[in-house]
Parts: sequence; structure tokens; C-alpha cells
Amino acid sequence: MGRPRCKPVERFEELPRYEQDSGANIAYQFVVTPGTLGLMSAGRVRAKGPTTKALDCHDGWDQIYLILKGAGTILLGRRRISVRAGMVVRIPQKTVHGVHLKHGERIEYIYVNAFANRRALEGLLKTLRQPLRARASTPPDRVRAPTADAPRRGSKPPR
Repeated sequence: MGRPRCKPVERFEELPRYEQDSGANIAYQFVVTPGTLGLMSAGRVRAKGPTTKALDCHDGWDQIYLILKGAGTILLGRRRISVRAGMVVRIPQKTVHGVHLKHGERIEYIYVNAFANRRALEGLLKTLRQPLRARASTPPDRVRAPTADAPRRGSKPPR
């Protein structure tokens, strides 16, 4: 059995949605589902304030954010960086990062994950196969987002 393939062209509205243990008022979609296009994946994130995307930290892949619309604050390590449409944010692996939006702020961005190796990708894929918690409001086409590197007390924060 070969790996799943990506459609060559899709509208944003057709992209599969997923949930992630994170802040309120945030919508996630896969642009390139992990495991379908080599050692990379990508997604679309839309958020409106007030909200804070939970702090994350990846061990096994670098990430970039391509800011498409809006503005907000990126938490990168110990820095708070104001970003707006047209900017690129580069996040090296093992860097704590997140997004903070004040009341009235909105942001839309594409993230791209560049996995260091097949093992890192397979670790993420393992978390995607975990079932969603039962919730009446969750549409059946949603899948659980990567959370395997979620922190335990006294450990580093998740991605």
C-alpha cells in the first residue's frame, strides 16, 4: 500500500480541518497532511483575538509561518515579536513558540514543517492516529492534531 496522495489543486474551503489542544477562536486545516509529501507538512491557521495559541516546542522539525492576513504577536523563545501580513517567521526546532492576539486582532498564516528525518515524521503521524475526545459539536471529518510532545509538569512546553 502506497502513501496517500495530495490533490494537485484545492480551494482553502476544501482542506481537511483538525483540532489541536490550544487556545480559543483558532481554526486549523491541513494544506499538506503529514506523510503525503516527503519529509514536510503544512497547515493553515486562522485566529481571532482575544486568544493565545498554547506554547509549543518541536524536537525533530523546523517550522516557518507565512503571515497571509492580519497581525498579532509571535512568542519566540523569550521574545515577543509583532507580525503582520507579508512577513515570514522562522522557528528552529527546540524553540518555544506561540501566538498571542489582543481583542479585535485577527491573523491567518500558513505553517510549514520541515522534518529532520523519517523518525520525526513518524512520531507526528503516530499522534494523528489517536482518536478525538468525544464531543457532540465536533464534525466527523476532523482529526486530532499533533500533541505527542505535550509537556508534563516540569518538562518543556509542547509545539
